Amino acid sequence: MAANPWADLRGVLQEQLAVLRDLVAVGEKMSEVLVQGRPEDLETLVSGQQALVWRLGRLEEKRAQVQSQLGTLDGRPATELTLSELQALAPEAEKAPLAELSAGLADAAASLREVNERNRALLQGALAYTEFALQLLRPDAGSGAAATYSPQGRPGGTGSGPRLVDGRA
Repeated sequence: MAANPWADLRGVLQEQLAVLRDLVAVGEKMSEVLVQGRPEDLETLVSGQQALVWRLGRLEEKRAQVQSQLGTLDGRPATELTLSELQALAPEAEKAPLAELSAGLADAAASLREVNERNRALLQGALAYTEFALQLLRPDAGSGAAATYSPQGRPGGTGSGPRLVDGRA
């Protein structure tokens, strides 16, 4: 850590901002993969996303340590202050850089929420489609109709159910 805890704080916040922006980029790639129907590419993206989330957690711990080095500000431990409160109590030379970082972090967090919400909706749509497709292959629990395929993968039922292809040709 440098002799200036305010500079250390700025450094950690810059790292956090970079990780948040990386998470947004991964989320955008996930959206693309989901729209294009390439689920095989999701595993790599999810692994990368997990690593970034882990890194963000470590940076948050580091930020708390750096913030504790600021001591007591306005009669309260610095660790209990929000970034906005820290910015207001910071030395004049630190206020503008902290304001810029604070705005960047807020924007990145909002972008990440938006991307995550979009991906959630895409995943819900894919799940609904998958459930629909599976229902086409399962017997209807209430109607007594046979499944399109039996558990052994052979055409099931007595042949009295609806058919997708007429086998008389």
